[in-house]
Amino acid sequence: SLGGFHPSLETEAEDRCVAINVTPAGSGSFFPATLTLDFGTGCTYNGKTRSGVITAVFTGKYRDAGTVITVTPTNYVVNGHALSGTKTVTNNGLNAADQLTYTIDVANGSITFPNGDVATRNSTRTRTWVAGQGTTFATDGMAGILDDEHTIDGTANGVNRNGVAYTAITTTPLHFAQACDWIQAGRLEITPDGAATRFIDYGDTGCDDQATVGVGNFSTGITLP
Repeated sequence: SLGGFHPSLETEAEDRCVAINVTPAGSGSFFPATLTLDFGTGCTYNGKTRSGVITAVFTGKYRDAGTVITVTPTNYVVNGHALSGTKTVTNNGLNAADQLTYTIDVANGSITFPNGDVATRNSTRTRTWVAGQGTTFATDGMAGILDDEHTIDGTANGVNRNGVAYTAITTTPLHFAQACDWIQAGRLEITPDGAATRFIDYGDTGCDDQATVGVGNFSTGITLP
């Protein structure tokens, strides 16, 4: 496998109309390696139509300290929305709690909407593998994936489709679990230029669809979709 990619992807590619290709650098060394997802001129699966190409270049295995993964889209469009930019994932190795951490940077990210509106985004965040690190698909099947949990901590800035600049920060790390449909905990704050800070707080009650949103002195509970 390539950093968690499994041969079953070839079968899924046939079902999902995407061509998947992995290219080793040469006969003596597997890395660096390039993974290409080619959606052609139009590929509809699970209610979404994609076209274009996503390319990921791996310097090593996903779990190996020092590995860098660089992901770039080329003419990539999802349901009429064109995406561009570069995402870089760097494996920082183990932290003091023996958890793998990754730095994830998005540079020059943008979405061009079907009506021509453009939103831009840059971000840098740290992803910490807080549970399930000791299991894999190869050793435990789907259970080796579904037990994974991560936290995300970081900042972002950009301009929304209405031309308003903003900054965002996780004041409490966001907690994600593969086996849960919603963020389990954490707080994200967003500050548009010239406006009060907004927030969404996911609480700390585990896997549920409840959160709190607010701005200024106002807040209210919501049910997440």
